[in-house]
Amino acid sequence: LALIERRLMNGASAIHCTGAMEQAQLEAWRFKPPPFIVQNGLDIAPFQQLPARGELRQTLGIPADAPVSLFVGRLHKMKRVGSMVRAFARVAQELPSAHLVIAGPDEDGSGQDAQEQAQTLGLSDRVHFTGLLTGPGLMQAYADADPLVLLSRRENFGMVAVEAMAADLP
Repeated sequence: LALIERRLMNGASAIHCTGAMEQAQLEAWRFKPPPFIVQNGLDIAPFQQLPARGELRQTLGIPADAPVSLFVGRLHKMKRVGSMVRAFARVAQELPSAHLVIAGPDEDGSGQDAQEQAQTLGLSDRVHFTGLLTGPGLMQAYADADPLVLLSRRENFGMVAVEAMAADLP
């Protein structure tokens, strides 16, 4: 960034950031154009009428009355998917009917590592990896979940948190 991108960045009129953390990081670089925040928007129309609860649970073999925690995002070491599985192991001891659904593409092997970890912890039947969910599949996941879990090391603006709020998930 310092050697190559600085000239390009300094030629911009402004720098768009989606959150205060990102803005603070860019301000530390002391580029000429000012960084400003415009948060990402969300079309809440799809969240106004979520599908009926149950389809994803049925597909994954999760009982209708089981507590389901949901993670949505790319499976990457920054997202701490392994930590999520370890934390869920503690939850699973206290709530024997609880399940964890992890929805997202594996970008760096973190998903595979988390699957192996779930197997080692004896949780393969309670930790479900769906791969990437979009559109109606994603809306179904929000409908079937109880809380959203997000353990990222860093998020400049986690759209999934806003989506979960739109879906009335804690």
